[in-house]
Amino acid sequence: MIRNQSSVPVILLTKARLSWFVFNNQSYALMACSAEIFRLFVADQASITWTDQEAHQLLAQATLDDYDRWFILLSLGKFLKRNKRALPFYESRKLAENAITANSERATRPDSQSQGTYRAKRSQRVRSAKLVQTV
Repeated sequence: MIRNQSSVPVILLTKARLSWFVFNNQSYALMACSAEIFRLFVADQASITWTDQEAHQLLAQATLDDYDRWFILLSLGKFLKRNKRALPFYESRKLAENAITANSERATRPDSQSQGTYRAKRSQRVRSAKLVQTV
């Protein structure tokens, strides 16, 4: 039997338990972060038009277990998918922290006129970092 695409969950519970996300330039384990950080992350990803009442009721609880978070993520994921967006999760803490580094480098990148100088300095920083790590 061929599964209908709409019946496939946006994220599996087993994968959600191992996933990480970035919020305010910090990495967090999806299922281990505080309920407050989880709520702020969901609010940051959602828009005013996400109106799943059951998910909003769960978000209002004092504590959120893995199943509560998963249900919220399924609802939010479907909403984001309809709006051509995806849940921004990472498979490990290292990948989440790499994304933070990449975003901060992108934010501090100078305008296109000085790209050549910027790239040269960046490659020099990378070589220096490698030297420090091997010593």
